[in-house]
Amino acid sequence: MTKSANIAARLIGKGVPSLGIESTDPIKIDLLDIKLPTIQLTYKETNMKGYSKCEVQNVKFNMDALKLKFDLKCPSLEVIGHYVVSGDLLSLPLEGQGPCKTTTGSFLIRIDADLKRVTGDDGKTYLAIKKFKQVSEALEPVKFQYDNLFNGQKELSDAAHAFAHEHYKEVLALFQDPIQDANFKYISKCINQLLKTTPIDDLFIH
Repeated sequence: MTKSANIAARLIGKGVPSLGIESTDPIKIDLLDIKLPTIQLTYKETNMKGYSKCEVQNVKFNMDALKLKFDLKCPSLEVIGHYVVSGDLLSLPLEGQGPCKTTTGSFLIRIDADLKRVTGDDGKTYLAIKKFKQVSEALEPVKFQYDNLFNGQKELSDAAHAFAHEHYKEVLALFQDPIQDANFKYISKCINQLLKTTPIDDLFIH
């Protein structure tokens, strides 16, 4: 099943226009607002790159319970776009707006999905992702590049970047869930388009 999942992941990564499946590399998000008690971060015109190179691991599927679990092990993910930020980042005052890029090293995403049965136009039964939960973890240091922090004041900007790099896990813990939730919402739509091509009765034919 893991081998089949990786074949499907590569198809989705490239996209299959004839099946209505868009590529997951890059994933484009026009607007993403992240509002936390101490800080607000807005991303605009954002591209997430790297999902096509992720490997599917540890696939667990329960047909009776309609449960699917799997891991995505990604060599690197990259977020490129524009940001607007204001507030306190882990007690560090932060403000600015401009181009931004975040680059991870090895990155792990654990997916826990509930499935459902759907009836196609042909009267056959198919599977689809109903809802999901994801937990993400950076396995290696992360590089942040946010231009024009503090209106371009280099000393303050350098200090903020150094702080973020030193505490990258804590920084990601604040922001990664809304970003990864948005990304996997898009990915799950692509998975569902692929699942529409094969009825349940044909999924497990060997």
